[in-house]
Amino acid sequence: MQEKLYVELKGIMPQLNGTMKLQDLEKLPYLTAVIQEGLRITQPLAHRNARVLPYKGLFYRDAEIPAGTPISMTTYLVHENESIFPEPREFRPERWLHNERLRKYLLAFSRGSRSCLGINLAWAELYLIVAHIFRRFKFDVGQIVRERDIDVTKDFIMGVPRDDSKGIVVKVLKNDI
Repeated sequence: MQEKLYVELKGIMPQLNGTMKLQDLEKLPYLTAVIQEGLRITQPLAHRNARVLPYKGLFYRDAEIPAGTPISMTTYLVHENESIFPEPREFRPERWLHNERLRKYLLAFSRGSRSCLGINLAWAELYLIVAHIFRRFKFDVGQIVRERDIDVTKDFIMGVPRDDSKGIVVKVLKNDI
């Protein structure tokens, strides 16, 4: 995956000391897929976001949800849903290529009237940072054990990995000169 991303990035920035324009980065399909998959698989908030239907009820399919009923959801349960994302525990950027349907299930910035106000700035930063870092460096992630270092084992509003995790240990190498 790193090599595929590197080749795509090198196509728009052949020299390491070059620059990349945000508009060009946003057109790169594999970079976009890597960012989307990274947002999907990362669960910074594991806690449910509760809301109460204040004035009138709501119908969902054949069920009525009366006014005053607390409802909640968590991105964790959507992003890990096998019926939406087959093999949800696998990092597979390819799932986003040529699959517009999945975009509505990417909830990293929430949706609707309560979505992140800085979503456009966040996307711009993600494109620029991921592109520049992966153009310049390779990463050895061989010491990471998903079940120990990544998976959410506790909900302290923030998702927390196992107690024996030392964090995500990555060896950074130069990509080329």
